[in-house]
Amino acid sequence: LRALVCEKLGYEAPLGYENWLAVTHFDKLEDPSLEDLWKAEQALVEKCADMDLEEIAERRLNAINNISKQYE
Repeated sequence: LRALVCEKLGYEAPLGYENWLAVTHFDKLEDPSLEDLWKAEQALVEKCADMDLEEIAERRLNAINNISKQYE
């Protein structure tokens, strides 16, 4: 799962902030929220390291079931 998340993000994590800016080409932007985005992405990678596919599938199924109940 970790490898999949890294593939979707477009870089191997963990990655320091300055390196992240360069790899994502965000170094060309002047946006104060970029550090928050970096922190969120790094947290996502760490969180995924602790999850397995079965847990993700169960969460997704529960979310789908909860949403579908709203339309009954």
